[in-house]
Amino acid sequence: MKKIYKLLIGSTIAVASFNTLQATVRYVNLSNITGSAPYTSWATAGNDLQTVINESVAGDEIWIASGTYIPNSLPLGAIGTTLGGATVLNSRDYTFFVKDGVKIFGGFSGTETLFNQRNPIVNKTILSGDLGAIGSKDDNCYHVVIASDGTLGVTIDGFSITGGNADSSSGGMEVNGKSIFRWYGGGVYACYGKSMISNNIFYDNTAGNNGGAINSLNNSNIVISSNTFYNNNAIDGGAIYSYTNTSITVSDNIIRNNTASTGGGFATYYSTNTISGNKIYENIVWGEGGGIYVTSGTSIINNNIINNNKTDHNGGGGLYLNYGNNTIFNNAIYENTALGVGGGVLLTGNNTLTNNIIFKNRSSNYGGGIYMGTGTHTIINNTIYSNSINTNREGGGIFTTAGSGTFKNNIFWDNKKGISNNTVSSDFYNINNSAQVSFTNNLLQLQSSMYMIANFNFLGSNAQGNIFGQNPGFGNPANPLGADGVPLTDDDGLALVSNSICRSSGTTSGAPATDCTGATRTGIPNLGAYEVIFPLVLGVSDVARKNNTVKIYPNPAKDYIYFSETVSDIMIYTMDGQYTGVSSTHEKANISHLPKGLYMITGKDSKGNIISQRLIKE
Repeated sequence: MKKIYKLLIGSTIAVASFNTLQATVRYVNLSNITGSAPYTSWATAGNDLQTVINESVAGDEIWIASGTYIPNSLPLGAIGTTLGGATVLNSRDYTFFVKDGVKIFGGFSGTETLFNQRNPIVNKTILSGDLGAIGSKDDNCYHVVIASDGTLGVTIDGFSITGGNADSSSGGMEVNGKSIFRWYGGGVYACYGKSMISNNIFYDNTAGNNGGAINSLNNSNIVISSNTFYNNNAIDGGAIYSYTNTSITVSDNIIRNNTASTGGGFATYYSTNTISGNKIYENIVWGEGGGIYVTSGTSIINNNIINNNKTDHNGGGGLYLNYGNNTIFNNAIYENTALGVGGGVLLTGNNTLTNNIIFKNRSSNYGGGIYMGTGTHTIINNTIYSNSINTNREGGGIFTTAGSGTFKNNIFWDNKKGISNNTVSSDFYNINNSAQVSFTNNLLQLQSSMYMIANFNFLGSNAQGNIFGQNPGFGNPANPLGADGVPLTDDDGLALVSNSICRSSGTTSGAPATDCTGATRTGIPNLGAYEVIFPLVLGVSDVARKNNTVKIYPNPAKDYIYFSETVSDIMIYTMDGQYTGVSSTHEKANISHLPKGLYMITGKDSKGNIISQRLIKE
């Protein structure tokens, strides 16, 4: 079973380095009033962080004890920029300016002799921009931390960074000949160099323009890993903003409850991006890209959980890919919402989507799961389940408008137009047949006669190997996340049962070597994102029995079984995990054709609770 995201903060985290210079360790402790240079022990630790940074040279580490540190000075040599008129610097320009090649680490108590003795969770080290009136952002510093113009790189690790407010519409300062603008990067302003930003918590930072928590601009290499971001706000990139970075890696972060006009969690432009292993949820935008927004550049987006993000007006509730070359694989994209188009994903440019589970996303207009615009799109081995659009719109699963789309080995099931999953365009719609599409070896939820040029859901002149209108045999679609509550693991309810029609029904052409859980695909691949087989639970624990509110009767039964309330997603399996073909979304099910024996019933009650009960067939 594969882990989706890593523990974010710990006392034994290995720290990557951009250089191999010999390190001198220097110390900072707010409570030490007798510190003295060169600050090389806890006994002589300085109590002013910037003073110790200024004392340091490339290769040095600074260990910082718990406490709240507030900037009290300008960077050495800083002058007001002339952009838009001369800027007079003031206390809001105060910041912690990290010199090139210096690493700063929080999370110490002030007694440690070894790095792995630190504990950032217990020993909270806060870098705060709250300069003046406590609780008022109007007089906060523009940037809590600046890392600029570094060839060796800086490290910022183990802090809570809060209260930056880059809210100006003009002005800034120049440091080492590089401009720092007052409207970018409330938490960290990282530009023109290399940075490693790890194991931090960013909260309550704002930017009048880009990058509420982090603004990354023109860096040659920046790594943002194992951080938590929440309650940050900007116009672009509520948490993180990237522009023209040669390489940016955003990995293993929790990014939640951030707001923006574009890119609630992360917005990136003209950069080379690796976005991997993040949990991105409950972010909200006014415009595009509730979770992630990408314009141009090259992106690898994999192993992320992108759920419950929202755009209030335009498109891409979970993910908006605006041109560029993008490879998207092994992601769980679910329960995102767009009041415009593309509830889960909006695509333009050149995109390859592989091994993703895209389910229960919603668009008020077109493309509940995916909206495909201009470009070349290759969609292979994805599970596209139970996405929806409004009744008078089109493309509950996928909506295409232009460009070309190649679809192989995918499962389309229970996607809806309004409340109907059996209506033309509930799964796929190609407006005016304007996109050139090709469907090979997919399972589609409607009967083949419903896919016609006249219906604008024609599957292409070379369509072959597709399965129409047959239940795919998911293990437990009522619970897509499985018993562990974590997607992309082998107990997921969208994994297939052993006798699923989708098993070994794919084409090897273009199929990935592994599935979304990391399991190897051998021989002829399954359809959908899972090669693993759903592990049917053969017993029902006492706790599970007590939680079942639905009565199933009679039991034993011969011809019909009845449910004490309206149910959904009911499926019946043999005790060795084979799907029987019996399902129900009402108050009874016909079991007359089943052989005598013991069966397992799974589904949901009227409140959405999981049903798991045995049935004896007479």
